[in-house]
Amino acid sequence: MNAEDPEFTLVAGDWTTTVAPYGASLRGAAWRGEPVAWGYHGRANKVGGQGDVLIPFPGRVAGGAYTFEGTRYQMALSDKEGPNAIHGFLRSRLWEVAHQDGTQVLFATHFESAEGYPFPLEAEVTYTLDADKGLTCAFLIRNVGDGPAPVAAGFHPYFTALSDTIDGDTLTVPFGSYLEFDDHLIPTGRVLPLDGTPFDFRASRVIGGTRFNTCYAAPTPDPDGMIRVRLESARRAWGAGSGSPEYRTT
Repeated sequence: MNAEDPEFTLVAGDWTTTVAPYGASLRGAAWRGEPVAWGYHGRANKVGGQGDVLIPFPGRVAGGAYTFEGTRYQMALSDKEGPNAIHGFLRSRLWEVAHQDGTQVLFATHFESAEGYPFPLEAEVTYTLDADKGLTCAFLIRNVGDGPAPVAAGFHPYFTALSDTIDGDTLTVPFGSYLEFDDHLIPTGRVLPLDGTPFDFRASRVIGGTRFNTCYAAPTPDPDGMIRVRLESARRAWGAGSGSPEYRTT
């Protein structure tokens, strides 16, 4: 293990997962030796936002500026695609390993403040691997300041169905609306219905030439309360069978 950039590999049944305290990042997940989340080893080999945890905000803040509780704040411009702040501050921070065993790792950190974000937080990210349930990722954020704080969490895994391209893969996304973005991927604040849009994958269909960098809303849970997003390829179809890969959230 690299002492300057340690990684931990969890194993449970047919599943393996690699995680790291740098950014509390997910560095890969595999089922029966085949990738489910496209991975890497060593933070210098990360591609884009691969496996990043996005706290205290995911997405972009236009011009890095926002107003909260009547006060205007200006954050550093960290988006390489334009003059914006992007994806929070904790993905480039070394987290503490609060617990670690063969099937679970708990990362924790205390965040005091950053330019334009003077709100102290404590955060935890727990990765748990189960032979039947697969990988579970849980977030906990505590406001340890004296007043309210604007905060959100996001996750940035790169899933794969092992196709050369995703054009021929089949996607199911049981959500009824989506967040509108402008041409610079800044949210407009409008939530729109999916009906008649190219982003409507409530019925399973081939991705084809659809291009999307899309935030979905209004999910439809399955009868057991889980929300399942399915990605399938001709080579490997992922369904709801015991132990087989699927993406789900509560």
